[in-house]
Amino acid sequence: MPLAASLSTTRAGPDEPVKTQRDRVLMDEKEVFNHNAWDDVPAPEDEDQLVAPYLELQHAFPASDEKRDELNADPAAHWDAFYRLHSSSFFKDRKWLGLEFPQLLPFLEPTAGPASILEVGCGAGNAFFPLVESNQNPQLTLGACDYSSEAVSVVRSNPLFLNPPTGHVHASVFDLASAGETDPLPAPEGSVDVLLLIFVFSALHPDQWAQAVKNIARLLKPQTGLLLLRDYGRHDLAQLRMKKNRLLGENFYCRGDGTRVYFFTLDEVRSTFTDAGLFEVQDLSTDRRLLVNRKLELKMYRVWQQGVLRRSGAAVVGAGSGAGVQEVVAEKEDAEEKREAEDAAQTERTP
Repeated sequence: MPLAASLSTTRAGPDEPVKTQRDRVLMDEKEVFNHNAWDDVPAPEDEDQLVAPYLELQHAFPASDEKRDELNADPAAHWDAFYRLHSSSFFKDRKWLGLEFPQLLPFLEPTAGPASILEVGCGAGNAFFPLVESNQNPQLTLGACDYSSEAVSVVRSNPLFLNPPTGHVHASVFDLASAGETDPLPAPEGSVDVLLLIFVFSALHPDQWAQAVKNIARLLKPQTGLLLLRDYGRHDLAQLRMKKNRLLGENFYCRGDGTRVYFFTLDEVRSTFTDAGLFEVQDLSTDRRLLVNRKLELKMYRVWQQGVLRRSGAAVVGAGSGAGVQEVVAEKEDAEEKREAEDAAQTERTP
Protein backbone atom coordinates (compact mmCIF):
# COMPACT_ATOMS: atom_id res chain seq x y z
CA MET A 1 0.00 0.00 0.00
CA PRO A 2 1.40 3.45 -0.83
CA LEU A 3 1.70 5.83 2.08
CA ALA A 4 -1.71 7.32 2.78
CA ALA A 5 -2.13 11.01 2.11
CA SER A 6 -2.32 12.00 5.79
CA LEU A 7 0.52 9.69 6.82
CA SER A 8 2.98 10.26 4.03
CA THR A 9 5.17 13.21 4.91
CA THR A 10 7.76 13.95 7.53
CA ARG A 11 10.31 16.73 7.57
CA ALA A 12 9.58 17.36 3.88
CA GLY A 13 8.17 20.40 2.14
CA PRO A 14 4.80 20.25 0.34
CA ASP A 15 6.45 20.13 -3.09
CA GLU A 16 9.14 17.62 -2.16
CA PRO A 17 8.88 13.86 -2.83
CA VAL A 18 7.24 11.75 -0.13
CA LYS A 19 9.79 10.31 2.28
CA THR A 20 9.85 6.56 2.85
CA GLN A 21 12.89 6.58 5.13
CA ARG A 22 15.07 8.95 7.12
CA ASP A 23 17.49 9.99 4.44
CA ARG A 24 19.37 13.13 5.43
CA VAL A 25 22.47 11.53 6.92
CA LEU A 26 25.58 13.51 7.79
CA MET A 27 28.53 11.79 6.14
CA ASP A 28 31.06 14.61 6.36
CA GLU A 29 31.29 16.78 9.48
CA LYS A 30 32.41 19.68 7.29
CA GLU A 31 28.89 19.78 5.81
CA VAL A 32 27.09 19.99 9.15
CA PHE A 33 25.98 23.61 8.64
CA ASN A 34 24.78 23.04 5.08
CA HIS A 35 21.29 22.05 6.30
CA ASN A 36 19.07 22.82 9.29
CA ALA A 37 18.66 19.19 10.41
CA TRP A 38 20.27 15.76 10.08
CA ASP A 39 18.73 12.32 10.68
CA ASP A 40 20.09 9.41 12.74
CA VAL A 41 23.15 11.12 14.16
CA PRO A 42 25.25 9.48 16.90
CA ALA A 43 25.54 11.04 20.34
CA PRO A 44 28.46 13.46 20.56
CA GLU A 45 31.56 11.93 22.11
CA ASP A 46 31.65 14.66 24.76
CA GLU A 47 27.92 14.43 25.57
CA ASP A 48 28.45 14.10 29.34
CA GLN A 49 30.50 17.29 29.42
CA LEU A 50 28.02 19.15 27.21
CA VAL A 51 24.96 18.35 29.32
CA ALA A 52 26.59 18.59 32.76
CA PRO A 53 26.12 22.38 33.28
CA TYR A 54 22.41 22.16 32.48
CA LEU A 55 21.76 19.19 34.77
CA GLU A 56 23.81 20.67 37.60
CA LEU A 57 21.75 23.87 37.52
CA GLN A 58 18.49 21.91 37.52
CA HIS A 59 19.60 19.83 40.52
CA ALA A 60 20.75 22.94 42.36
CA PHE A 61 17.26 24.47 42.02
CA PRO A 62 14.64 21.67 42.09
CA ALA A 63 10.92 22.18 42.47
CA SER A 64 9.74 22.62 46.05
CA ASP A 65 8.17 19.71 47.92
CA GLU A 66 4.85 21.55 47.92
CA LYS A 67 4.94 22.09 44.17
CA ARG A 68 5.92 18.50 43.52
CA ASP A 69 3.12 17.14 45.70
CA GLU A 70 0.55 19.44 44.11
CA LEU A 71 1.50 18.47 40.55
CA ASN A 72 1.58 14.75 41.32
CA ALA A 73 -1.76 14.82 43.16
CA ASP A 74 -3.94 15.69 40.15
CA PRO A 75 -2.00 15.69 36.85
CA ALA A 76 -5.19 15.46 34.77
CA ALA A 77 -6.25 18.90 35.99
CA HIS A 78 -3.23 20.50 34.36
CA TRP A 79 -3.89 18.72 31.06
CA ASP A 80 -7.53 19.83 31.24
CA ALA A 81 -6.35 23.43 31.64
CA PHE A 82 -3.94 22.95 28.75
CA TYR A 83 -6.65 21.77 26.35
CA ARG A 84 -9.12 24.41 27.52
CA LEU A 85 -6.51 26.99 26.53
CA HIS A 86 -5.16 25.47 23.33
CA SER A 87 -7.94 23.13 22.12
CA SER A 88 -6.56 21.52 18.94
CA SER A 89 -4.19 24.32 17.96
CA PHE A 90 -1.01 23.45 19.88
CA PHE A 91 0.34 20.18 18.44
CA LYS A 92 0.79 19.46 14.76
CA ASP A 93 -0.72 16.35 13.20
CA ARG A 94 1.72 13.47 13.36
CA LYS A 95 2.05 12.94 9.63
CA TRP A 96 5.22 10.92 10.18
CA LEU A 97 3.23 7.92 11.43
CA GLY A 98 3.39 6.09 8.10
CA LEU A 99 7.13 6.59 7.92
CA GLU A 100 8.03 5.64 11.47
CA PHE A 101 5.36 2.96 11.98
CA PRO A 102 4.58 1.22 8.67
CA GLN A 103 2.96 -1.56 10.74
CA LEU A 104 -0.16 0.62 10.77
CA LEU A 105 -0.66 0.76 7.03
CA PRO A 106 -1.95 -2.78 6.28
CA PHE A 107 -4.86 -2.25 8.66
CA LEU A 108 -6.01 0.75 6.58
CA GLU A 109 -6.31 -1.31 3.38
CA PRO A 110 -9.85 -1.62 1.94
CA THR A 111 -9.80 -5.43 2.25
CA ALA A 112 -7.92 -5.71 5.56
CA GLY A 113 -11.00 -6.98 7.39
CA PRO A 114 -12.04 -6.51 11.03
CA ALA A 115 -9.38 -4.82 13.12
CA SER A 116 -8.93 -2.40 16.01
CA ILE A 117 -6.42 0.43 16.48
CA LEU A 118 -6.44 2.40 19.73
CA GLU A 119 -4.50 5.53 20.62
CA VAL A 120 -3.98 5.90 24.36
CA GLY A 121 -3.23 9.46 25.42
CA CYS A 122 -4.75 10.88 22.26
CA GLY A 123 -4.71 14.53 23.29
CA ALA A 124 -6.47 16.53 20.59
CA GLY A 125 -6.22 13.62 18.13
CA ASN A 126 -3.05 14.57 16.29
CA ALA A 127 -2.23 10.92 15.60
CA PHE A 128 -5.81 9.66 15.67
CA PHE A 129 -7.21 11.90 12.93
CA PRO A 130 -4.49 11.26 10.32
CA LEU A 131 -5.44 7.59 10.71
CA VAL A 132 -9.17 8.35 10.44
CA GLU A 133 -8.59 10.47 7.34
CA SER A 134 -6.39 7.83 5.69
CA ASN A 135 -8.47 4.78 6.54
CA GLN A 136 -10.00 2.83 3.64
CA ASN A 137 -11.06 -0.20 5.68
CA PRO A 138 -14.80 -0.17 6.46
CA GLN A 139 -14.29 -2.84 9.14
CA LEU A 140 -11.61 -0.96 11.06
CA THR A 141 -12.44 0.45 14.49
CA LEU A 142 -10.32 3.44 15.47
CA GLY A 143 -10.40 4.43 19.12
CA ALA A 144 -8.96 7.32 21.10
CA CYS A 145 -8.74 7.89 24.83
CA ASP A 146 -7.13 10.32 27.23
CA TYR A 147 -7.33 11.03 30.96
CA SER A 148 -8.12 14.65 30.19
CA SER A 149 -11.85 15.03 29.66
CA GLU A 150 -11.16 18.34 27.88
CA ALA A 151 -8.96 16.55 25.33
CA VAL A 152 -11.65 13.94 24.69
CA SER A 153 -14.20 16.72 24.17
CA VAL A 154 -11.92 18.28 21.55
CA VAL A 155 -11.69 14.94 19.74
CA ARG A 156 -15.43 14.32 19.86
CA SER A 157 -16.19 17.75 18.39
CA ASN A 158 -13.90 17.28 15.37
CA PRO A 159 -15.84 16.95 12.07
CA LEU A 160 -13.82 13.83 11.17
CA PHE A 161 -15.01 12.19 14.37
CA LEU A 162 -18.62 13.21 13.79
CA ASN A 163 -18.55 11.98 10.19
CA PRO A 164 -15.61 9.61 9.56
CA PRO A 165 -14.95 8.81 5.88
CA THR A 166 -15.10 5.07 6.57
CA GLY A 167 -14.86 2.65 9.45
CA HIS A 168 -15.90 3.21 13.04
CA VAL A 169 -14.57 5.65 15.67
CA HIS A 170 -14.98 6.09 19.41
CA ALA A 171 -13.39 8.23 22.12
CA SER A 172 -13.50 8.04 25.90
CA VAL A 173 -11.86 9.23 29.10
CA PHE A 174 -9.38 6.68 30.44
CA ASP A 175 -6.64 6.87 33.07
CA LEU A 176 -3.81 4.69 31.77
CA ALA A 177 -2.38 4.30 35.28
CA SER A 178 -5.69 3.37 36.93
CA ALA A 179 -5.36 0.39 39.26
CA GLY A 180 -9.09 -0.28 39.35
CA GLU A 181 -9.59 -3.66 37.68
CA THR A 182 -13.32 -3.00 37.23
CA ASP A 183 -12.86 0.47 35.74
CA PRO A 184 -14.18 0.48 32.16
CA LEU A 185 -11.47 0.04 29.57
CA PRO A 186 -11.58 2.12 26.36
CA ALA A 187 -11.94 -1.11 24.35
CA PRO A 188 -12.92 -4.69 25.22
CA GLU A 189 -10.14 -6.58 26.94
CA GLY A 190 -7.81 -8.42 24.55
CA SER A 191 -9.41 -6.87 21.45
CA VAL A 192 -6.88 -4.31 20.19
CA ASP A 193 -4.59 -5.16 17.26
CA VAL A 194 -2.40 -2.05 17.49
CA LEU A 195 -2.06 0.37 20.40
CA LEU A 196 -0.40 3.75 19.86
CA LEU A 197 1.48 5.36 22.75
CA ILE A 198 2.92 8.61 21.41
CA PHE A 199 4.61 10.93 23.95
CA VAL A 200 2.34 9.57 26.69
CA PHE A 201 4.36 7.40 29.06
CA SER A 202 6.63 10.34 29.85
CA ALA A 203 3.66 12.16 31.44
CA LEU A 204 3.33 9.44 34.10
CA HIS A 205 5.14 9.33 37.41
CA PRO A 206 7.67 6.46 37.44
CA ASP A 207 5.65 4.83 40.23
CA GLN A 208 2.77 4.49 37.75
CA TRP A 209 4.68 2.71 34.99
CA ALA A 210 4.11 -0.88 36.13
CA GLN A 211 0.33 -0.45 36.39
CA ALA A 212 0.18 1.33 33.05
CA VAL A 213 2.03 -1.56 31.37
CA LYS A 214 -0.53 -3.99 32.83
CA ASN A 215 -3.42 -1.93 31.47
CA ILE A 216 -1.86 -1.77 28.01
CA ALA A 217 -1.35 -5.52 28.08
CA ARG A 218 -4.99 -6.06 29.05
CA LEU A 219 -6.15 -4.16 25.99
CA LEU A 220 -3.96 -5.85 23.35
CA LYS A 221 -4.64 -9.20 21.74
CA PRO A 222 -2.39 -11.80 23.37
CA GLN A 223 0.50 -13.02 21.17
CA THR A 224 -0.35 -10.79 18.21
CA GLY A 225 -1.17 -7.30 19.51
CA LEU A 226 1.41 -4.60 18.76
CA LEU A 227 2.43 -1.63 20.88
CA LEU A 228 3.90 1.28 18.93
CA LEU A 229 5.55 3.84 21.16
CA ARG A 230 7.55 7.02 20.79
CA ASP A 231 8.67 9.21 23.67
CA TYR A 232 11.29 11.62 24.95
CA GLY A 233 14.89 10.43 25.26
CA ARG A 234 17.55 11.27 27.85
CA HIS A 235 19.35 14.57 27.21
CA ASP A 236 16.84 15.69 24.60
CA LEU A 237 16.97 19.41 23.89
CA ALA A 238 13.69 19.84 25.79
CA GLN A 239 15.29 18.39 28.94
CA LEU A 240 18.35 20.62 28.75
CA ARG A 241 16.17 23.70 28.31
CA MET A 242 14.26 23.06 31.55
CA LYS A 243 14.55 26.06 33.86
CA LYS A 244 15.05 26.34 37.61
CA ASN A 245 12.38 24.92 39.93
CA ARG A 246 11.15 22.40 37.35
CA LEU A 247 12.89 19.22 38.53
CA LEU A 248 10.40 16.88 40.27
CA GLY A 249 12.65 13.81 40.44
CA GLU A 250 15.55 12.25 38.61
CA ASN A 251 14.99 13.08 34.89
CA PHE A 252 11.37 13.98 35.74
CA TYR A 253 10.20 17.59 35.29
CA CYS A 254 7.22 19.90 35.16
CA ARG A 255 6.67 22.33 32.34
CA GLY A 256 5.56 25.91 32.86
CA ASP A 257 1.91 24.87 32.47
CA GLY A 258 2.16 22.21 35.19
CA THR A 259 2.20 19.16 32.91
CA ARG A 260 4.90 16.58 33.67
CA VAL A 261 7.53 14.92 31.48
CA TYR A 262 10.14 12.18 31.95
CA PHE A 263 13.17 11.61 29.70
CA PHE A 264 13.97 7.92 29.10
CA THR A 265 17.01 5.88 28.28
CA LEU A 266 16.53 3.00 25.87
CA ASP A 267 17.27 0.47 28.62
CA GLU A 268 14.54 2.01 30.81
CA VAL A 269 11.99 1.60 28.05
CA ARG A 270 13.06 -2.01 27.47
CA SER A 271 12.99 -3.05 31.11
CA THR A 272 9.74 -1.23 31.88
CA PHE A 273 7.83 -3.16 29.24
CA THR A 274 9.58 -6.54 29.31
CA ASP A 275 10.48 -7.25 32.94
CA ALA A 276 7.01 -8.58 33.75
CA GLY A 277 7.04 -10.84 30.67
CA LEU A 278 4.04 -9.11 29.09
CA PHE A 279 5.87 -7.77 26.01
CA GLU A 280 8.55 -8.87 23.59
CA VAL A 281 10.68 -6.33 21.75
CA GLN A 282 10.49 -6.43 17.96
CA ASP A 283 12.34 -3.17 17.44
CA LEU A 284 13.67 -0.58 19.86
CA SER A 285 15.95 2.27 18.93
CA THR A 286 16.91 5.88 19.57
CA ASP A 287 15.91 8.47 16.99
CA ARG A 288 18.51 11.19 17.44
CA ARG A 289 18.30 14.24 15.21
CA LEU A 290 20.79 17.07 14.96
CA LEU A 291 19.34 20.56 14.58
CA VAL A 292 21.69 23.37 13.68
CA ASN A 293 21.56 27.13 13.80
CA ARG A 294 23.59 27.94 10.73
CA LYS A 295 23.90 31.61 11.52
CA LEU A 296 25.29 31.07 15.02
CA GLU A 297 26.80 27.66 14.19
CA LEU A 298 25.06 26.00 17.13
CA LYS A 299 24.32 22.26 17.39
CA MET A 300 21.23 20.99 19.23
CA TYR A 301 20.07 17.40 19.63
CA ARG A 302 16.54 16.05 19.68
CA VAL A 303 16.37 12.58 21.20
CA TRP A 304 13.40 10.22 21.07
CA GLN A 305 13.02 6.58 22.03
CA GLN A 306 10.93 4.54 19.65
CA GLY A 307 9.81 0.93 19.71
CA VAL A 308 7.58 -1.81 18.38
CA LEU A 309 6.68 -4.40 21.01
CA ARG A 310 4.50 -7.48 20.67
CA ARG A 311 2.12 -8.58 23.40
CA SER A 312 3.20 -11.96 24.76
CA GLY A 313 0.81 -14.70 25.78
CA ALA A 314 1.54 -14.18 29.49
CA ALA A 315 -1.38 -13.45 31.78
CA VAL A 316 -1.59 -10.04 33.45
CA VAL A 317 -0.95 -10.75 37.13
CA GLY A 318 -3.40 -9.00 39.38
CA ALA A 319 -5.89 -8.25 36.59
CA GLY A 320 -9.38 -9.64 36.37
CA SER A 321 -10.49 -12.12 33.74
CA GLY A 322 -12.13 -9.38 31.73
CA ALA A 323 -15.68 -10.36 32.63
CA GLY A 324 -15.93 -7.26 34.83
CA VAL A 325 -15.08 -5.04 31.87
CA GLN A 326 -17.60 -6.75 29.64
CA GLU A 327 -20.27 -6.42 32.35
CA VAL A 328 -19.64 -2.67 32.66
CA VAL A 329 -19.94 -2.28 28.89
CA ALA A 330 -23.16 -4.31 28.84
CA GLU A 331 -24.63 -2.25 31.70
CA LYS A 332 -23.83 0.99 29.84
CA GLU A 333 -25.49 -0.35 26.68
CA ASP A 334 -28.60 -1.42 28.64
CA ALA A 335 -28.82 1.99 30.29
CA GLU A 336 -28.50 3.74 26.94
CA GLU A 337 -31.27 1.57 25.43
CA LYS A 338 -33.50 2.35 28.41
CA ARG A 339 -32.89 6.10 28.03
CA GLU A 340 -33.63 5.90 24.30
CA ALA A 341 -36.92 4.11 24.98
CA GLU A 342 -37.90 6.72 27.59
CA ASP A 343 -37.02 9.55 25.18
CA ALA A 344 -39.12 7.96 22.46
CA ALA A 345 -42.07 7.59 24.83
CA GLN A 346 -41.70 11.21 25.94
CA THR A 347 -41.67 12.35 22.31
CA GLU A 348 -44.91 10.45 21.62
CA ARG A 349 -46.58 12.18 24.59
CA THR A 350 -45.51 15.64 23.51
CA PRO A 351 -48.23 17.58 21.58
